[in-house]
Amino acid sequence: MLLQTAQYLVKCAALVARGKKVEGFFVHHLNGDVISSSSPLSSSFRGKKDFFLCPVAQEDLMAARSRGLIQQIAPKVLQSGANKNIHMAEMVRMASAHCSYFMVNAFNTFVKDLPESNIKRVLRRLSDLFALVMIEKELPDFLELGLIHPHEVSQLRLSIYDLLAQIRPDAVALVDSWNFPDFLLRSSLGRYDGDCYEHLYNTVQGRGLNQDHINSFLVQNVSRLILNPRSRL
Repeated sequence: MLLQTAQYLVKCAALVARGKKVEGFFVHHLNGDVISSSSPLSSSFRGKKDFFLCPVAQEDLMAARSRGLIQQIAPKVLQSGANKNIHMAEMVRMASAHCSYFMVNAFNTFVKDLPESNIKRVLRRLSDLFALVMIEKELPDFLELGLIHPHEVSQLRLSIYDLLAQIRPDAVALVDSWNFPDFLLRSSLGRYDGDCYEHLYNTVQGRGLNQDHINSFLVQNVSRLILNPRSRL
């Protein structure tokens, strides 16, 4: 799927290179400069503590990364003709950046359209964390493209740590909201009744390896090395 997405992006880049506009949300950022004069990326807001918590800034960063990689990689793929497979790794990287932009935008849009409530506030933090973790994960791309400055990296990580502290009180509720039953999880630790340690002990005791007091492998292989040691000198 990533390669199919990459081929579509290459076709769109070729159209833009010929002076044509591409239609649709998925590729609209290829038509012009992503970072406009009104973007948080080009304003004084960039130096503020909450810069990375701005949904518009998150989306602009992801869109600019996607566009930058497409502009770098698509021409090489087009020039290679039938030998485009030699750029397969770069095509996957380009498509992944594009999909990341789409996911961040979709999450932010969903949260923005929710009515004001405690749930929205929790999901807003979760959406911010999702976006910032994705940015940190692919930090080399943002640095190479000049989208994030080296001195801003520490602020990015501090924002992530702050979000983790804010989300921690709601972490159990967020996981429980999926309502996965115990029989589906089949986990000794993730239990609905919270009695995880006793269940973990019983589960381990029921494993085949723990049925015998001494494991057969130890008897057959390790014991003879202990009883008949050989000098390695």
